[in-house]
Amino acid sequence: MDAVRHQRFIHPNPDSATLPVYPEDRLPLRLDPVVVCVDAVIDVEGLVSAAVPRSDDACAPPAGIDTAAFVASALAAVRGWTYAPALLCVAPEDFVGDDPCMAEHVVETPTAVRLSYAFRFSQSAGTPQVERVGAP
Repeated sequence: MDAVRHQRFIHPNPDSATLPVYPEDRLPLRLDPVVVCVDAVIDVEGLVSAAVPRSDDACAPPAGIDTAAFVASALAAVRGWTYAPALLCVAPEDFVGDDPCMAEHVVETPTAVRLSYAFRFSQSAGTPQVERVGAP
């Protein structure tokens, strides 16, 4: 999104972002770490209006492992997240200053965005761990 001097984009900020849960029925299998990627659409209200698994060259499922339970857990978590929505701040064109969002007569327009997340599901001696990692 190209912004001009009198515009500024503010990324959505999560209000709640509970991590996915490691699927209990997968714990006895002692699997190697599994990374699951999810694309989420955050609407103008800050709600997740869509969440889908992402599988591409940068985020391919591990060979030979059924990841359906991990994907389901990641999708369930992300679909429950809420955000302060993304905003496009537009100050009057004659605005002079550093932050258009602080200008007098600024117009803040909530904006839908798509974000990508990656989660690593791992375990050590049967103790599960789930963490958000940089999306590949």
